Amino acid sequence: MMVWRRALTATVVTALVLTFLGFALLGPDQYGQRISVLTQAGHESVAGTFSLSLAGSFSLWPLDPARLALAAVICVVTLWTIVRDSSRGFVAALLTSLLLAPYSGSTLPRSSCSP
Repeated sequence: MMVWRRALTATVVTALVLTFLGFALLGPDQYGQRISVLTQAGHESVAGTFSLSLAGSFSLWPLDPARLALAAVICVVTLWTIVRDSSRGFVAALLTSLLLAPYSGSTLPRSSCSP
């Protein structure tokens, strides 16, 4: 039981120290923006007007037929990797979920990511 308390204490202390370090280095503006976005999403969700924007997503969504075929190949390769070696399969599953999930990627519009 003592080991769990130490681990929990270390986790909480590390999280607080890193949060305060980020706050000190980056200032309160980014934290304020994050809280503003979260509260605005909450208000929109309650009002029934909440929708997700895919403008900055680097995932394969929306799936047209070509992307659907690519997604199917990625899923098959991931499953094959999981069956062969569970540790590599875990990494493959993480990477696949990031590629196929519409929430992954940057929050920047695609035009600002172009060279």
